[in-house]
Amino acid sequence: MVFNSIGPGESSGGGFSGALDFQKGYTMSGSQKSNMDQLGSVIFENGKFIGYGDRGIYYSKDGKQWTACTDTPKWVDKVVFGSGVFVASVGSQLYYSSDGVTWTTGTNLTLSSPTLVYGGGKFYMYGYGSSNYKRMASSDDGITWKEEDFNPPWLYYPNPISTDNTIFHLYQGTGYVSFDGNKWFSTNPTTEYQASDLLCISVDKKYYAFAQGKTNYNINVSYDGLNWTRGSQSIQIEKVYGLQHYNGIFFAANSSMVYYSYDAENWAKCEGVAGRFSSLTDIACGNGMIVANTNFAGMIYAEIK
Repeated sequence: MVFNSIGPGESSGGGFSGALDFQKGYTMSGSQKSNMDQLGSVIFENGKFIGYGDRGIYYSKDGKQWTACTDTPKWVDKVVFGSGVFVASVGSQLYYSSDGVTWTTGTNLTLSSPTLVYGGGKFYMYGYGSSNYKRMASSDDGITWKEEDFNPPWLYYPNPISTDNTIFHLYQGTGYVSFDGNKWFSTNPTTEYQASDLLCISVDKKYYAFAQGKTNYNINVSYDGLNWTRGSQSIQIEKVYGLQHYNGIFFAANSSMVYYSYDAENWAKCEGVAGRFSSLTDIACGNGMIVANTNFAGMIYAEIK
């Protein structure tokens, strides 16, 4: 990691201060304020934060005050947004919402161990059917779904991630990319990612691949999702769980620290985070705020300034 007095990868002229003053999120019951529950994951879409996990779905516009969605179940696996609709999955049971606040019970698919993503202009669920054959479901609107058998090239369990309408399946040194959810192309950022899942983010028509379970690796960059260039700097951020890009700044979080960078190669620790919270599992940015989920303190928030 490279540190300097201006900021990691930043030219002089101002920007993020490098400090985050995290506070605990809360819920309100009348005039009574309560600490926000731990959830597991958080996203920012369509002007609001959506937190989800074992305790259901919550929403917040500012990352500070949260409200539980009373018409959703517990143990939510995934929430994604696309085509103006939020879709949530609990196993193979789907729910949908136009605003992330009011939810409707949707289709119950037959897939086992499914994973929900949005890419190629559609919603997709990848999983297994009977006798462990691979199966896929797709939807244009998140409400009406079509299931079908398919034969993807990957050998391992479904592990898709999506960014900028593109779906990647990156696992244990093998990689594939799809731009429509059906046709897959081989892609492999680098062999140094063996036995490690990857996180991928798209910024200004460039894809950045990070190793989720490694330390001392080089980020890889691609303009087309197929051909990759290995970065020049070794990144020493251990076990990245959350990755965001907001207002020209990359943020990466592991279990106990949030890092920032202006070029995705030179990173620095955010001041004010060390020793305050632990077990961070995810981050999201929006409305001038960064929100993180922690296993012990619930949702926490800080202003990006």
